[in-house]
Amino acid sequence: MAHKVFISYSRKDSVVAESILEYLESKGISCWLDKRNIILGMDYAESIVHAIRESEIFLLVLSHNSNASDDVLKEVYCAVNNKLSIIPFRISDVVLRESMEYHLGMVQWLDATAGKPSDHFPRLYGRIEEILFPTQKTTSKPKAPATKRISGEGKVVTQNYSNGDVYVGQMKDGKPHGKGKYTWSNGDFYEGDWVNDQRTGKGKYIYADGSVFEGDFVENRMEGKGKFTWANGDIYEGDWVNSKLHGKGKYTWADGNVFEGEWKNDEKVKGVLRNKNGKIIKRIG
Repeated sequence: MAHKVFISYSRKDSVVAESILEYLESKGISCWLDKRNIILGMDYAESIVHAIRESEIFLLVLSHNSNASDDVLKEVYCAVNNKLSIIPFRISDVVLRESMEYHLGMVQWLDATAGKPSDHFPRLYGRIEEILFPTQKTTSKPKAPATKRISGEGKVVTQNYSNGDVYVGQMKDGKPHGKGKYTWSNGDFYEGDWVNDQRTGKGKYIYADGSVFEGDFVENRMEGKGKFTWANGDIYEGDWVNSKLHGKGKYTWADGNVFEGEWKNDEKVKGVLRNKNGKIIKRIG
């Protein structure tokens, strides 16, 4: 069966891996998990390599257990070698061993150490959706008002939407236009410039998980200069194109490692990775 996501994990974390599988497939994202997909009699290693090559996303359940697993390390190497998009889903406060850091040191993980892992499944699904369907997220905009249109150009008005969203700010022809704050029912909010119902100009977008982007927007996209601070403490400052890291920028990990250089479509293409003490770890390009 065709699949989009390969789930890598330690057998000691089987409950979490199986829960992720069930959640993602309930959302229509096809997954591959060895316990389910390897049939008795099949060559195990061959099946793993084939499944990774056929995937688009490598989802690692990152824990003390998987960090110590040589089998998981082999799977990570295979994923890197096949240029998959890698998402480390971090369920415990783990420091990567050196062989794992070599492959994952520059990969942004999704932190799920607060509360239960399942509390973070919606964010995980959102990240996967962004990778598989990149245009859907960048072109989204607030839903049209269910109530009658308001004419409030130049004035600050409050508009309540039937889906629970709220806009407070300037409007034109019933649409956000000027300065305003839009709060989504899921807890996200944007405050800044609007042009004809779209985030355009300078603004700040704060996600429900605590992540923050502040900078330039064009038609709902992060476009121009901006700073993104992830909930886990990672920070990127630099150029953006179509809501992706693209151009010159500096990425600082929460552990102090820093990459500074050139980016293209969220990928590092040229630059230097240094540790928190300024020592060069790796040169790219």
